[in-house]
Amino acid sequence: MEPENPGLEIAKAMAGEMGKESVNKFANIIRGLFPFWGLKRTAVDTYIREIEKSNMSPEAKMFAIANTKKTYREIKNQSAIIDIACSAISNNSGAGGDKLPDSDNELILRLIDSGKFVSDEELQLLWGNVLAGEFERPGSTPKNIVRILSELSKENADTFSKLCSLRVDILLDTGNDIENGGFALMVNVPSLYLDKMGIRTNTCQELQNLGLINFATIGNYYMPINSAAFPYVHIVSGCDVITVHNNGKDFPNGNIALTNVGSYIARFVPRQHNSHHTDEIIHLFGKNAIELSQTPGIRIIEATEAGIGMEYSFERLPIDPLQIQEQL
Repeated sequence: MEPENPGLEIAKAMAGEMGKESVNKFANIIRGLFPFWGLKRTAVDTYIREIEKSNMSPEAKMFAIANTKKTYREIKNQSAIIDIACSAISNNSGAGGDKLPDSDNELILRLIDSGKFVSDEELQLLWGNVLAGEFERPGSTPKNIVRILSELSKENADTFSKLCSLRVDILLDTGNDIENGGFALMVNVPSLYLDKMGIRTNTCQELQNLGLINFATIGNYYMPINSAAFPYVHIVSGCDVITVHNNGKDFPNGNIALTNVGSYIARFVPRQHNSHHTDEIIHLFGKNAIELSQTPGIRIIEATEAGIGMEYSFERLPIDPLQIQEQL
């Protein structure tokens, strides 16, 4: 029986092979840097029995066995992070495999070494994605990320993930073409809907102390967007679109700005659409006299993850006359 779409089947097969090839390359690096990856419990138990049979003193045996168990727990944590990285690389169909010679093996080794203290599964997921990111995009990982990850508690990681899940994409519109302008948070703390998510002034100050965000207790951060090149800007959250008539005013970005490390980690956090956040962005623009179209200028047909970013298919809609929303 012939497949309904032979081209699609071939593409899937090629992607699968690319993923396998990239995972194999990654595995070869890891085995060279960390030969204990995948160490089995049975091997540890055998080693412990050998200690028990040895001529060491009871005290020496006790310390040797305790140290062996501690080391195995650390290796188990490291192996879990490496497994997560392998899965992420496989899912990305081998992105970056041709850049393998430029991989920062020293940074990879530091990530693996420090990961031995990470036993929480959610934190392991974050470490694994960062490890995969360095393999796929060599040199893109901030050098201070190991220190920040090592100091990141489960509670702070949860707050940061919730914050980053709100990020919106900025699509820059020339009038003919639309290009991706990256992402932004556009949040203002304190706020009722953020407070319910656990994103409060004190938690944001903790994230700032860690080096993940910059938090302005007074005023907003702003970003300039060239109005001559991009007369329209579309802010996208899920399928919600806010279309802006770019009059040259700097765009308000709320009172939280991601640091270099924060921006890097944010890309691995799944997005969660929140209608309250869309309303807050409109309110934020209104307070800054940003000119909005009464209706969206595009309709999102499909949004798909593309590595660490998003790709959109859309159709253009008539852009209504602007309205300036002034909200107090």
